[in-house]
Amino acid sequence: MKKLIIASTLILLLLSFQMAGCGKPEDTAVSVPLAPDITLHSGYSQDELEQAVKSQGGGCDTGTAIITDNEDGTYTVACDEDVDSITATGSINIAQKKVAPEIEWSPCQFEIPEGQTVKCGYLIVPEDRSQPDGTSIRLHFAIFKSKSNSPAPDPIVYLQGGPGSSALKQMPQIMKSIFSPFLESRDVIVLDQRGTGYSEPALHCTEVTDYMYASLDKVPSSEEDSRYSLEARLQCRERLVSDGINLAAYNSAESAADLNDLRIALGYEQWNLYGISYGSRLALTAMRDYPEGIRSVVLDATFPLQNNVYIDQPANMDRAFDVFFQSCAADSNCNGVYPNLEKVFWELVDQTNKSPIAFSVKHPQTGKTYDVLMYGDNLIHLIFISMYSTGNIRFLPGIIYQIRDGKYENLPILMGAYLNTFERISYGMHYSVRCNEEVSFTTPEELSKAINSYPKFKGSIGSYTTPDYNICVLCQKWNAGEADPIENEPVYSDIPALVLAGEYDPIFSPSSSRLAAETLTNSYYYEFPGVSHGASASGAECPLNIVLDFLNDPTLEPDASCVKEMGGVNFFIFF
Repeated sequence: MKKLIIASTLILLLLSFQMAGCGKPEDTAVSVPLAPDITLHSGYSQDELEQAVKSQGGGCDTGTAIITDNEDGTYTVACDEDVDSITATGSINIAQKKVAPEIEWSPCQFEIPEGQTVKCGYLIVPEDRSQPDGTSIRLHFAIFKSKSNSPAPDPIVYLQGGPGSSALKQMPQIMKSIFSPFLESRDVIVLDQRGTGYSEPALHCTEVTDYMYASLDKVPSSEEDSRYSLEARLQCRERLVSDGINLAAYNSAESAADLNDLRIALGYEQWNLYGISYGSRLALTAMRDYPEGIRSVVLDATFPLQNNVYIDQPANMDRAFDVFFQSCAADSNCNGVYPNLEKVFWELVDQTNKSPIAFSVKHPQTGKTYDVLMYGDNLIHLIFISMYSTGNIRFLPGIIYQIRDGKYENLPILMGAYLNTFERISYGMHYSVRCNEEVSFTTPEELSKAINSYPKFKGSIGSYTTPDYNICVLCQKWNAGEADPIENEPVYSDIPALVLAGEYDPIFSPSSSRLAAETLTNSYYYEFPGVSHGASASGAECPLNIVLDFLNDPTLEPDASCVKEMGGVNFFIFF
């Protein structure tokens, strides 16, 4: 084996990232000269490396060059046939090893819905793909077999929202509402994304949920709530980091790579992605990074990468409440029984901020009973969360009037549904994604401007706007890694895409879905009256039938004539 000594004319470019406050990321290229001598083991023939060291000669016959810092002032350039090729135009970047995705079949960790044939397993992948020999993680997945004797070869992959929520933990409840119609012709695959549900590790934050439950019967000031909430989140962070979790490895780009690895490991040439809410953002990321394995995509309640959930939320809340109040006012039955709903609601908010309502609620999952002190700003948030569900909206005018009249029997029902959300989110995953992909492109000034434009909502979402304890402060300490500028840019794709939006969606307005569709050249966009977040899973037949028609042949525009026949919300009248 011969050695070649070359002069240090090469430069290794490192990327530096700084976040000031929330701060927008700034890319700073730091030139780090290599040591005076570089030891080359013989036998390398990487085209890019040869170009970079051409004047010194040498090379290798097979494989890819990787640079190892010997930590003694020298670098060893070695060859590994299992690494990706590198591009060196005056610079050398350390290549990353390819690790073949591995499947470990296992029993399903969830309750299997009655009548379903399911095969479960774990996808084993590196936690951090830049360190392929480092820690591995296990992602639980399930293949729900089609009822057809000859199912289509391209299954549907459902991408859960959140970020941080688990679809498998909600089985069998969501089987009927989401998956059953698709099983008539295709298998359906559900993956607990990294950090969530039954995947290992799951980045659950009991510190956060414990604080939420403990604060149900209290009315802290906005600053107190923000401070205690921040402390709980940071306690979770410290525990996760002490357990060896690399929080910077839990983001949409890594999850999109997981999806592609799962497709390869299971042997599918192509499949169809179906994402609702944050799941749509993950689907868009996969379209950008791994288009070759995707036949079609359904995006529902779409979250385009160029939008910012924190900046947009106050305006989206205001729009959704306006749609709600105006719909009741325009409905003769609703307006006849519940007149001036908007005025009544805001007066109720003021009243309950001064005199909170006390009641008890039984948790629908655990059966534990909690005392609740409902004040006005929390009532805003409760109605906002309730508007996610199309089925809830028709009852809300009557419930608002009931509360005004001192009748609280339906409050525990809404509150119980709200408590369910506590159990569904792996907050460690949630904040890793949000800090990396949202807050990296946010400033405290932008947050303040957004909420100050809609002051009536400040108390209900103030936990991320309080100057000393806001989401920017959390993310400065969370250390969720660098955000590539591409994570804040539109996704351009010609993959056939169906983009859906609900009129009442309180978090991702129809304009968000339209924006995503603008850069998808083979997309079809539809907005549905009378439905909310996740139109295809709302129980309305029209959006579901359009999805099924699209999946049958994504190259043809689906039959959407039913949209014109849809009416608004049929508001329920309490007697």
